[in-house]
Amino acid sequence: ADEIQSVTWGLKNGRYLYNAKLGSLHSYIMKKWYGDDFCKEMKVKGYVIDHMDNVSSNCCINNLSFLLNSYNKAKG
Repeated sequence: ADEIQSVTWGLKNGRYLYNAKLGSLHSYIMKKWYGDDFCKEMKVKGYVIDHMDNVSSNCCINNLSFLLNSYNKAKG
């Protein structure tokens, strides 16, 4: 929590919480939870991080999941 609170967050593409050092908050949270290697593997397999409630500022771990990019686009 200290690392998240020690930086300033802005919006990327007017939508996603982003910091130049840590990247997108949803990606940061998923990497902390699942590990960087697993997240990279999921990306290679065509998965993206999905905000299940479609609220891009809700980066709670219980709102984030991996979803195939094609499903994510259809969902949007």
